[in-house]
Amino acid sequence: MRTILRVAFFVALVLTPVTGAWAQATEELLYTFAGGADGSVPEAGLTAGKKGTLYGTTASGGNGDSSCLSGGCGTAFELVPNGGGWEHTVLYTFCTDPGCTDGALWDDAAGVISDKKGNLYGTAYLGGAVSAGAVYELSPSKSGWTETLPYSFEGASGCPPCDGSDPVGNLVFDKAGNLYGATGTGGGGNIYGTVFELSPSAGGWTETILQSFGQGNVGIDGGFPSAGPTLDSKGNLFGTTHAFGQNGYGTVYELNASGYSTIYSFTSQDGATSAPVVVKGNNIYGTTDAGGSYACGTVFELSPSKGGWKFRVLYEFTGLSGQDGCFPSSAGIVFHGAEIWGAAEGYDYSCNRGCGVVYKLSPVKGGWTETVVYPFNSVNDGRYPNGKLIFDASGNVYGTTLSDSFAGNGTVFKIAP
Repeated sequence: MRTILRVAFFVALVLTPVTGAWAQATEELLYTFAGGADGSVPEAGLTAGKKGTLYGTTASGGNGDSSCLSGGCGTAFELVPNGGGWEHTVLYTFCTDPGCTDGALWDDAAGVISDKKGNLYGTAYLGGAVSAGAVYELSPSKSGWTETLPYSFEGASGCPPCDGSDPVGNLVFDKAGNLYGATGTGGGGNIYGTVFELSPSAGGWTETILQSFGQGNVGIDGGFPSAGPTLDSKGNLFGTTHAFGQNGYGTVYELNASGYSTIYSFTSQDGATSAPVVVKGNNIYGTTDAGGSYACGTVFELSPSKGGWKFRVLYEFTGLSGQDGCFPSSAGIVFHGAEIWGAAEGYDYSCNRGCGVVYKLSPVKGGWTETVVYPFNSVNDGRYPNGKLIFDASGNVYGTTLSDSFAGNGTVFKIAP
């Protein structure tokens, strides 16, 4: 189904006490979701297309599929700049009712990625042939967008071959056109999830399990990934698990031609993570959900050291009076130049200590300093930013919030210097 809603141009101007070029950052709400046919709760980040087009997903809403607890199984959408405003289009509405096996995005913080032809790919947490989740493809045509399933997971009903179930997080392409992703559960061993590869083959796709968590020593390799893997320039995969490992708080792992290895096992002080990592140079960067001295989460770095890896906390969120944020986004961080950018959801759902922030970490001699680029107040600008941030050529930053101050269905925003 294709739904088009035209949106009025709405701008919220806020003078933000930050330093540098962002001292007068302004926020523009590109779209506020109504929670009906247009979707609700855009958990994931955005993907940039041609001519300023933005693509994204909502975790719920749509046509009101009765089999989804939220009254809808989610949507894929686009936002196109149009005459000073933005035009919102629902590209596809997901459902799981009988006879509708295309998948559901419900409870999944996964967005879409694009191939060279403009096709969009993503993971559906539920649904598929046996309701164990699927990888979907959306292809544009003159009459709209068509959905196909390159792969439908078999879950417990297919063990063996134990291909996994409940895919989570974003996918990633390599140079040869292979897709990589993770499932939150399923697989061999103790069904703690998998890392998989989908390869184009004879007009279809073939799945290969690269790692099935929970084999050998139960849980030492980690378990229950909450995010997809990251591909570095050498073709190595890096990712995180949310549980188990040496200390029970999850792991950072590497997959390469030699096999699987655990780079780091989080401790109780670090906190666990449900976010993807970023590879820059030889180092790995990421966030923890609720670790650190203030239990508000951290930004960390892993760097090669003496044949192993050295873990270092770059910043601890305090959550004090909402000044610097708390609980960094499950969508992860992004580098913009030498700076690390991200979103933190806030301290609590009453906004007593802030409704979340967009922040940046800048390298300084001996460490890093945090700047709050924009603090959300929920009055007219949204609350609980969660999606991974993206930038345009002019340095404007785009993202999503889980909720807003009106119907509570979320927003897409732009912040400009």
